[in-house]
Amino acid sequence: MIKKLYELGYFDYRGFILNNLKSLSLSTTEAIVLIKMLDDFKESHTFNSESLRNKMNIRKDTFESALANLLERKIYEIYLSYDNNDRGYETLSFDGFFELVSDILENKQKYDDNEIHSVIMYVSEEFDRVLSSNELDIVKSLIEDDRYSKKDFERAIENIKNSKRLLNIKNLSNELAKSTSLPKTKKDTPECVKNFIKNIK
Repeated sequence: MIKKLYELGYFDYRGFILNNLKSLSLSTTEAIVLIKMLDDFKESHTFNSESLRNKMNIRKDTFESALANLLERKIYEIYLSYDNNDRGYETLSFDGFFELVSDILENKQKYDDNEIHSVIMYVSEEFDRVLSSNELDIVKSLIEDDRYSKKDFERAIENIKNSKRLLNIKNLSNELAKSTSLPKTKKDTPECVKNFIKNIK
């Protein structure tokens, strides 16, 4: 599925890689090299390491080390293809990378489902009743879209109780909105990565 989205141009692999360096176990250099490999492969479906390195402001040994590490971890694989004139050329398979992306997304979905269930149970207990379908939708939206955690809900409900306000979904939503510890919906790209990207030709 991820591979098909990539081929159709619907998968933001650049954003995914930069926002999931830790989950992918990639260094900054490896991430940038992988992004450039995916860029080039999408255009030409071939692989030329020398041509790729020339497009990047990076030392040869650093570049080759990144390529070797990515290959060793099966993020990509190289194989020989032949054209109609039986001329061989190197091409790539990123199946290992796409499988890893799928695994990461599935694990995140499981975490989100568990987080949603946990928050709903907590809010229901605090409200001392079962939440209505509308309230359930609002709580899910606050978790999935606004990225509030269970700790944010706990803090907001505690503030509402301390201020003697009515504990309902409207006050809960308002309290979360004015919280000073809002989670970021998007991670900022590390400064070192921004500088690295600027140096790519």
